[in-house]
Amino acid sequence: DNITLEAQRFYDVHFDVVENSIIFPWRDCYGSIMALKSRHNGEPPEGMSKYYYPIGGNISSSFFNYSQCYQHLYNNDVYIFESEKSCMKAWGWGIKNTLAIGSHNLSPAQCKLLLQLQPKTIYLMLDSDLDLSETKKNADLIKNYAKMRSVDIKFWDWRDNLGLWAKSSPVDADVNEWNYIIQNEIKDINEIENDEDEI
Repeated sequence: DNITLEAQRFYDVHFDVVENSIIFPWRDCYGSIMALKSRHNGEPPEGMSKYYYPIGGNISSSFFNYSQCYQHLYNNDVYIFESEKSCMKAWGWGIKNTLAIGSHNLSPAQCKLLLQLQPKTIYLMLDSDLDLSETKKNADLIKNYAKMRSVDIKFWDWRDNLGLWAKSSPVDADVNEWNYIIQNEIKDINEIENDEDEI
């Protein structure tokens, strides 16, 4: 996935020779390991998911990269991805103000942690196969926990993107494609229409 060796070392990525899988830790907001996640190297055995947890944990209570890059996240713009590898790849480009949900649905606990960062702008950078109504649900949940605070939320509108393939993260190509996305395909969350036919 073109994740730099430096990024792999920073995130404690290892290779499990027995299971033929890439393995990395999920850390809680204090930096302690709360789970281990694995990805099969190549196609997984029949009936198994590409990603699995040899040691499970309540990852919805934290974000991937929250503790590792807290100093780059606090009072800054925050980019939220679905997958951990997106944070790792962006880190290799020098982009460290990122978080990964570990799925495509924010949890209440994650919303609270996100708002504790006092973010300037929140960017929902979810994969291109996800219906934008799901992006809006995540934004609405953030707003619900923000209460009286005004929160600036933007999202990646992938519908007109020609540089990536189906089911892509915005970092799946190279840094030039990422810069193009940031400059041309970011919209305010209010531009997602409520009419499901539009999204």
